[in-house]
Amino acid sequence: GVTASDCLTALFASQGMSFSTCVSKLFPPKPNVIVQQALFDFPFQMDITFTSLEDGGPSEPLAGAALTKSLKAHHAEFDARFESTFQLKKKKFSADLVKFAQSALSNMIGGMGYFYGSSRVTSHNLRKPVNYWDAPLFTAVPSRS
Repeated sequence: GVTASDCLTALFASQGMSFSTCVSKLFPPKPNVIVQQALFDFPFQMDITFTSLEDGGPSEPLAGAALTKSLKAHHAEFDARFESTFQLKKKKFSADLVKFAQSALSNMIGGMGYFYGSSRVTSHNLRKPVNYWDAPLFTAVPSRS
């Protein structure tokens, strides 16, 4: 199939420019955001990946079969650790109740966050927001669904 990159390369070539030259002129050497629009006919499937360039980046993009394999391994590891900690199967809980307990724990832990820094506050006595002192904040969102 034809990719967006192929289309852009052809477009720039028709103007006597290379794709990489145009991109290097449009974006700074280390952009922190790139926006791309793509149009698809339904049904379609797409993997969107983020690859950090810090520390050399990953050796293999985490997408497609590699992502599926990694998710299955982490799921199996979670199941084993959950069972060794709570021993619900050993206590004869049904598979549905074990799955419910895993979901409840995941949602509870996933809703927790720890932040450190200063807050910006304002009042009717201030024209502009001001920074408060640096402080820790432990927070929890009761439901992520």
